[in-house]
Amino acid sequence: MNLRLLLFVFVFGALLENCAALNSLSTSSQSLNSVSTSLNSISNALNSVSSVSKSLASISTSSGSDDDKKSSLYIQDVESITYLFLMGKIESWEESMELTAHKYGYLTWKENPNSFLGIGRGFKKAELSKLDFQYFLKNLSNKNLKFYKFLNLGYNS
Repeated sequence: MNLRLLLFVFVFGALLENCAALNSLSTSSQSLNSVSTSLNSISNALNSVSSVSKSLASISTSSGSDDDKKSSLYIQDVESITYLFLMGKIESWEESMELTAHKYGYLTWKENPNSFLGIGRGFKKAELSKLDFQYFLKNLSNKNLKFYKFLNLGYNS
């Protein structure tokens, strides 16, 4: 497992646990990166994701409801954000996730099952091995098992 994937697995687990380690990691990360660089990276990545989403939306011929289209585009954006983070193209994964959730009218990404579908798809797109993915799932705490199903569905889709 490469270092960035390992870091993401740690950070993701901490986010779900709301543990103090995340705050420490976040503070350290912020002190290492300038705010303007992070904001520019996020802005550029979200513009790219938004552009892709708009293109996909404009060529979509699906007869599904607006909510179905919104959910599908949200999942695609989350997949892209996760992939871009794992590939080192954006620095602030959680901030990007929150901005994207708000863009689609969700209060937070953390309670939205579609977030976890997209995250699982992002893991797959980043070529996280099946073994590493299973290791990650195994280390989710019991209180986060509700996310297990959606992460697994996303990874295996």
